[in-house]
Amino acid sequence: MAYLCYPAEIIVTTAHLVESDWQNSQVNVESYDALARTFSTAAISAMGRNEVGPGKVLWLLADVCSMRLSPMSVNDVFVESISPIGSRIVRPSDFSTEDFHLFQTVATSASNPYLKARLHDILWSTREPRDIKDAWSAIDSYLQIPLNSDAWREDGFMCWQRAVKLGLGPGRGKNGLVEVLEQKLSLAFQSATPSDWFVARDLAELLGYFSLDINSKKSIAEKLESLANSFDDGQSPVAPMIAGMLYAKSETWFTKIKESTRAATVTAKRAETYVCEAKMRLASPHPSHAVAAGFYERAIQTYRSIPRGERARFSGDERIAELRTMMGAASKYAVGEMRKIGGESIELSDEICAAQNIIRGKCAVEGMLTFINLVPQADEIKLREQILEQLRQPFLLHTIPRTLVNKDGRVQAKLSGLDTRVDPSESCNNGIVHHEVLRAYRFERSFYVVSMILPALEILYAEHQLTEADFVEIVSQSPIVPAGRVRVFAMALYSGFKHDFVTALHILAPQLEYLVRYQLKLRGALTTNLDSSGEETENSLNTLLKLPEIASVFSGNHLFELQALFADPWGCNFRNHIAHGLLDEDECQSAEAVYAWWFCLRLILRPI
Repeated sequence: MAYLCYPAEIIVTTAHLVESDWQNSQVNVESYDALARTFSTAAISAMGRNEVGPGKVLWLLADVCSMRLSPMSVNDVFVESISPIGSRIVRPSDFSTEDFHLFQTVATSASNPYLKARLHDILWSTREPRDIKDAWSAIDSYLQIPLNSDAWREDGFMCWQRAVKLGLGPGRGKNGLVEVLEQKLSLAFQSATPSDWFVARDLAELLGYFSLDINSKKSIAEKLESLANSFDDGQSPVAPMIAGMLYAKSETWFTKIKESTRAATVTAKRAETYVCEAKMRLASPHPSHAVAAGFYERAIQTYRSIPRGERARFSGDERIAELRTMMGAASKYAVGEMRKIGGESIELSDEICAAQNIIRGKCAVEGMLTFINLVPQADEIKLREQILEQLRQPFLLHTIPRTLVNKDGRVQAKLSGLDTRVDPSESCNNGIVHHEVLRAYRFERSFYVVSMILPALEILYAEHQLTEADFVEIVSQSPIVPAGRVRVFAMALYSGFKHDFVTALHILAPQLEYLVRYQLKLRGALTTNLDSSGEETENSLNTLLKLPEIASVFSGNHLFELQALFADPWGCNFRNHIAHGLLDEDECQSAEAVYAWWFCLRLILRPI
């Protein structure tokens, strides 16, 4: 009998370990994905020969290498993942006491630093009682992973993140370990070249966890600025974006040491990278004035972030005036670039298969781009026309008044029935028409979630180990995200990427309201209310979305979806429900909640 996986009752022994020849599967393998696939291939081969015990040894090693590392987590360091053959979920709790004994034996004699670090780390993180020597051995193994761009692109960054987390935690108990960590990271950072810019960016982040003196901090700021300068010529399409990232990091370090003039200098340089990106988009074979206008707006916001005392050194106010003129011109042309996207309806099974196939095999950037454009935007006018046609057909249910009641029995809204004496398009029927439009919208969007968004997300998550840091970098490029809110939005979007829509929705709802308020204030809108006693309070999202200036922020269909998802009592009303704690876990994981996350992901990323 041949097994694909091992029988649960098989207990591995030392003899099975020897017979498995696991050592040959670890040689010259430099990533966890490669280790998992190498071990799983060997396991399938062993099972095919009916060598069940050795096969289980190899499967266990494949499983432990396939789990995703959450390097900066305190408790859930290793999270469940799909096995190398894609047919089962592997969780840390799946391993037995005998399995941990096997890991201890292999960790002691393993030569591969990736495998050795993984085994010692899972022993430290999962087994009770803990042995501090496992943490120290894990750190020692992580320190052997190369600090070069090739390793960094694979698992290097996560491994060194984990080394820092352990080193500044249980590693402090090992004499000299923290100093060794800091020294290795500093040396690699200062040796970075422009081709290793992403390594330098991440190393600077890791060095931020250490107690550095002011000279070391200044050296980091200057190195980042120097690397950014090498990309400031705009010779390649991505050069301005890279320069902007590095200038932003440099600005943070100069601010830490209170060198306001140097910080303002790199901020001004960062603003000009957005101008460069806008001009490049306009000069491309397929120019986009809408995207260019977004970059001009980002440049204006960046210049405004410079304190007025420093801004005068760059003629900042004059430059802002120039950029506003450029943004206005680009915005006028952008209106004519709008296009509708449509498609034919197909069977649900075909839709799921198509959604997964269109994502499968793409690189992370292309996959994310495809994902946020996977579903056509809602068309309010088309939905309204369909509902009006339906309401013109006699149906008793349409004439019955309706009451919207929440879970604790309170009435949230009331609605009159359809007045059949006049056409449904008459103003007296606006309420029922609006309700039916929102009902159709919620059904349509839920269909897209089940048939396209969730199946595609499953493939995107399985094929790409995106981290919260990746989302921070992506969100930082979005021209609509307010300064100081990048990491918060990134946390929310990353949570949804991991299928944690409870966290995602609870962060997104209030932050989206702030984003709307911020964009309105930039356009001179009054977003507060002054009562009779002289107290000034912020207007709610529902009120903000009705201000006349909102038309210059969002298109009609975007505005419709924002209201339907977050502000309308007859819609999902997520803003109000979250503000008052009215959503339970199931509602946060509903198809409408998933769509709200996807909508925000698209809203933030598509302008890039």
